[in-house]
Amino acid sequence: MMRVEKGDLGDPRLLALLEAHLTQCRAETGPKSAHALAVAGLAAPQVEVFAGFEGEALVVVGALKSLGEAQGEVKSMHTSAERRRSGAGAAMLAHIVAEARRQGLKRLSLETGAWDFFHPARRLYRRFGFRDCAPFPPYKADANSVFMTLDLGDATPVAATRMAVEADLPEILAIYNHIIATSTAVYRDDPTTLEERADWLRQRQAAGFPTIVAERGGEVLGFASYGSFRGAFPGYRHSVEHSVHVGEAARGSGMGAALMGHLLDLAREANVHVMVGAVDADNAGSLRFHAKLGFAEAGHFHEVGRKFGRWLDLVFVEKIFPAGR
Repeated sequence: MMRVEKGDLGDPRLLALLEAHLTQCRAETGPKSAHALAVAGLAAPQVEVFAGFEGEALVVVGALKSLGEAQGEVKSMHTSAERRRSGAGAAMLAHIVAEARRQGLKRLSLETGAWDFFHPARRLYRRFGFRDCAPFPPYKADANSVFMTLDLGDATPVAATRMAVEADLPEILAIYNHIIATSTAVYRDDPTTLEERADWLRQRQAAGFPTIVAERGGEVLGFASYGSFRGAFPGYRHSVEHSVHVGEAARGSGMGAALMGHLLDLAREANVHVMVGAVDADNAGSLRFHAKLGFAEAGHFHEVGRKFGRWLDLVFVEKIFPAGR
């Protein structure tokens, strides 16, 4: 059985595991996007380091950093290579969450990598109730990072993602109809109805496809989903087509990236091989957004749509997930 103790930064075993953590973080993310703390940072008075032992063997390390105002951050979670998928990481995270509660913290947040290597960690955090969110201070938006937060009784709501429910549909409808009326993001002229959106959600759910929302204090700020790609042909069953829409008031807040980070991981867990997106060719912001998420342009169709009295070009983008999932 694993025991968790306060970490001794003079212990060579702990220093070796922390060095392995730093090396791996730097190798598995983009340049300047590794935010793991070095030993000097972990020695700061606002950081508590914990070490997990099985007998005399150090198997996992983790830390809790105080951010002030009853908020904390999970740092330096790392399990030794030979003990991964043994439950050691979950035991350490449970200890850190319990310690945060004991200290009276009201919110616990974290930053982790967006690359495939970090997917097991992201899955673990979501299992503990952490939800995808926008960057929190002092972090800035970074396509190589995923930000998550766990509410421990915070009176101030934070925007985060979750699975959509039927009660979200009126706000989903309002966001969607505003986009229809004001942009070429959706090639449709007339507003949709609540009944149509309800049918859409039910069909997605019945087919096993996810729909998620970003919400803050019960207010829906945006939504994302994926469904079949050319579903009439079974040969396309490993590919999906996605959409992501953020309400006007929440644009630029990082919630689009939070929605897509969550949606991409749901696709990974469903063994999706390719995710496709259809973007209006004049929507440079969306094309840049998808490129940062690892999507590549796969096709440009000329004058295939018409809206607002003009012909519209459509760009297909695709993200290919590693084989063998």
